[in-house]
Amino acid sequence: MDPKQDPLAWLSTNEAPDRDRIDPVTDDDLSVSEKVAALSKTVERHGLALANVRAAVSDLQESTRSNTVEIKRSLAAINKQLSLLEKSEKLSQSDIEVIQGSLAQLDGLVDLTQSQINVLTAEQGHQGKQLGQLKQFRLTLTHLVLLTLAGAMSLSTLHNHYRSLPLRDFYLENRDYVRR
Repeated sequence: MDPKQDPLAWLSTNEAPDRDRIDPVTDDDLSVSEKVAALSKTVERHGLALANVRAAVSDLQESTRSNTVEIKRSLAAINKQLSLLEKSEKLSQSDIEVIQGSLAQLDGLVDLTQSQINVLTAEQGHQGKQLGQLKQFRLTLTHLVLLTLAGAMSLSTLHNHYRSLPLRDFYLENRDYVRR
C-alpha cells in the first residue's frame, strides 16, 4: 500500500507526520450543513406560520371587540328607549327607526329559529316514520318466526303421532299383502 494513502504509514517510517495539514470538508460535513440549513428554513417557516396565527388571533380579537362594542351600543340604545318610554317622553324619528331595526333583527332571528325548528321537526317526523317501519318489520319478522316454530311443532307432533298409529304397524306387518 502506498504510504501516502495509508494514514498510519508514518508509524513505520522515520518521517514526522504533517500536523499543519487541515482536513478537507467531507461529504458528511456537507450533509450536516445541509441539515442545519434545512432545519433553519423549517424554523423560519414555523416562525412565519406562528406569525400568521398570531395575526389571525389578533384579527379575531379585534373583530370580537368590535362586535362586543356594537352589542353594547345596541343594548344602550334599547335601554335609552326603554327609559324614554318609562318617562313617557316623545320618541324621535331616529329612536323609532332604531326600534324598528331592532325588531326587524329580532324578527329575522325568530324566522331563522322557526325554520330550524321546522327542519328539525321534519327530520324528527321522518325518523319517527322510519322507526315505525322498523317496528312493523320487527313485528312481522317475529310473527314469521312464531309461525315457523308453530309449523315445525305441528309437523313434529304429526310425525310422532304417525309413528304411534296402529294402522302404521298394520301396514308394515302386512306390506306384502297390501301390495298385491
